[in-house]
Amino acid sequence: MQKTNLRHSGGSLMLSGHLHESMSPYEFTPPMREAIGGTVVTVDDDVHGSAFRVPGCLEKLVDYFETGKRTTTCPGMPVPE
Repeated sequence: MQKTNLRHSGGSLMLSGHLHESMSPYEFTPPMREAIGGTVVTVDDDVHGSAFRVPGCLEKLVDYFETGKRTTTCPGMPVPE
């Protein structure tokens, strides 16, 4: 396996971290942002990739790509009880 070196770059990056997800636990998100830069969007759900399916969240992401206006939270999908 080849080692990958992470570094900050000049590009814009938006990382999403899902608070209740087990596939890629949220606690890994802040260290990743520290390693490569960008903005973290915290999504309050347990569904990987849900930002594209949640009304309100998708609009915030599109707004970012159109205007550069960053957001830091999205509502997410309902979390099962």
